Amino acid sequence: MGNWNMSKDNNATLWASRVTILKDKVEAGEERLEQVNAAASQLIAEEAPETKIADTKRDAQAADIDLTHLRRALMDAQLALEGAREAEETEGVKTRASHIKKLQSRRERVLDEAGGYFKQFMDKIADSEKLAIQIHQAAGGCRTVGDDLNKRHGPIAAWMITRIVEALPTAEQAIGATIANHNHAKQQMAGKALADLQPDYTLMFRQYHTPKVEKVHVPKEKSIYDFAMDGEEEEAA
Repeated sequence: MGNWNMSKDNNATLWASRVTILKDKVEAGEERLEQVNAAASQLIAEEAPETKIADTKRDAQAADIDLTHLRRALMDAQLALEGAREAEETEGVKTRASHIKKLQSRRERVLDEAGGYFKQFMDKIADSEKLAIQIHQAAGGCRTVGDDLNKRHGPIAAWMITRIVEALPTAEQAIGATIANHNHAKQQMAGKALADLQPDYTLMFRQYHTPKVEKVHVPKEKSIYDFAMDGEEEEAA
């Protein structure tokens, strides 16, 4: 077998063109050999002069040698084509992995910013709670004010969840599961920043395109829904 790496060419399109040309040459060589062999056989059958038969046999031998070289060249070109395609695919994976890494870093920064804004938002909610208590105290025994303030968390929560679902349409099930197992989910999320919830997509992409025998284990990052489901299973146990 030939070694395609001996050639500096590593262009799949170029090698595909060479393979096509060589296939045509091999086909023509096979046809030529068949014709010369047939001619030699006929000369022998007709008891032609030995010199003429010998010349035809030499032509057949030359055609056979040429065909052997052409077939070898075709095999080498096919190996080179396979190698070039693998090289292009590998390079393509590297390029895409690099792009994913950049996008992942940008998303991490955005999530960090979002986490900061959310903290500011929750600080404002805490301030509003203090003001609600002050309103309750200022209203004294006014039952209508007190009753409404006692129910104030419901509308605010509905407002927040509505907007979360608008931004994250597939979050409904996770929200329900988290509410049902709030304490467990709270423990699992303790100390985690929003950006910490993003797994290493670059590593996952590279692992996907790595031959199975070389694959490494990539731990699956749990979602809030997964944490909530863990709580249900523990409680059931």
